[in-house]
Amino acid sequence: MNSQIIKPMLDQNEIEQRLNELQNVLEYDSNCLEKHFSSGERIAINQERGSLFEQLNFLNGIQKQFRQLEVSKALNGKIEFVLTKIRNLRHK
Repeated sequence: MNSQIIKPMLDQNEIEQRLNELQNVLEYDSNCLEKHFSSGERIAINQERGSLFEQLNFLNGIQKQFRQLEVSKALNGKIEFVLTKIRNLRHK
């Protein structure tokens, strides 16, 4: 028997905030000469985004189930680094 820890599902506001963050880092990376994410990392980010959209559909009664995918801790650290760069640019 495989036992796994299942995190509680995010609420709609948390999901929308995370989707916004992931979209921002992907856009920033696409427009930057210095790339922060490899193709594989971008795929992982988009897989998490897909999972979050499924969770929104589940919350809204459109789907009966959803995948719960998240990026690795290491990749999440890179995402947080890029989000900090984006925030710093906005405050200049």
